[in-house]
Amino acid sequence: EVSALRGQWLEARTLDGAVRAEQAITVSPGAASHLAIQPAGRVQALVGGVGGTVSVRVLDGDDVNTANGVMSLTTNVAIIAGLAIAGPLREWSMAWTPGRTLAGLSLGPYTLVGGAILLFAAFGLGTSLLMRGLVPINPDLRWDWNPLGTYLRSIRMVRRTVVWDAIVVWSTFWGAAALVLAIIPEYQDPMMLTPTWFSILLAAFGVGIGPGSVTAGLVSGPRIRGGLVVVGGLGCGAIFMLLGMLTPQDFGTGAIGYWMLWGLLFIAAFFAGLFLIPLTTIQMLWSPSTGRARVLCTANAMCFLMMTLTGGAFAVLRDARLIEPYHAFLGAGSLLVGAAMWAWIGRGRSILVCDTPS
Repeated sequence: EVSALRGQWLEARTLDGAVRAEQAITVSPGAASHLAIQPAGRVQALVGGVGGTVSVRVLDGDDVNTANGVMSLTTNVAIIAGLAIAGPLREWSMAWTPGRTLAGLSLGPYTLVGGAILLFAAFGLGTSLLMRGLVPINPDLRWDWNPLGTYLRSIRMVRRTVVWDAIVVWSTFWGAAALVLAIIPEYQDPMMLTPTWFSILLAAFGVGIGPGSVTAGLVSGPRIRGGLVVVGGLGCGAIFMLLGMLTPQDFGTGAIGYWMLWGLLFIAAFFAGLFLIPLTTIQMLWSPSTGRARVLCTANAMCFLMMTLTGGAFAVLRDARLIEPYHAFLGAGSLLVGAAMWAWIGRGRSILVCDTPS
């Protein structure tokens, strides 16, 4: 519950950054205000991962950080729910589908999983259709067959500004996150985890990052607290480096080792939430108003580029047996510690002194 979000406006912006739909958010003290903004968080979760045709955030009001933190929480609730049901559904599908047919076709072991994915996709499409009042901002705009052109123009728009510094640190985090998501499956066999317990382990990161995001929003209030980037980066990076020095066998196959690993991932994710919210707010509030959405899409593209590079490097090194998979945690931790130090004493120090625009 966030009781301080009165009189704010939820704005939907097109790719060219202009407001084309608004919806008032009315919140009364003690009310379950997260229900008022949960639909916006759901839309952001659906479109944010692919660059986004619409960027949804609370852009005005005294508690913009809190609002964005709660939206981050609702996004992670959706992620946690998906992870939580993935393992049991996989086990059920593998046990139920053998020998069964549908319309004369044999069902595969992952038929139920595929069906669930289609249902979620249909739900996402239906949610997007509920957005009303959006009209083309520039119907005469010519189609550009070069997708890199928009990215390069957006980078030139914000380079040598605090927005660019935030994008660099932001994309570094997602490069580290891609490594972590690639490493965790390597723990399943040594720890003898069933798909259900493995899903719960994966959910640890989502469970932690939500409360961390909300905490960052509450601590920040109406201001941008760049120091949280340093605290979050150093905390999350330190835990990853600790995991890089431990082997899956160190956690054993019992409940104590399992929940110890789960707890370390949860704490790391909590620090990650502290790390991300100030960066999100900087990108939202300091991007040029005429190109905000394009800048945000460029930031997403840089995230995916970093995720591709780190994930690809991990796959090559692992398959060549040049590293033990769990040692890649050292790389993820080094990326985050390096990003935090760069924001603390390096070129990215503008993040520390940044505040909300007047």
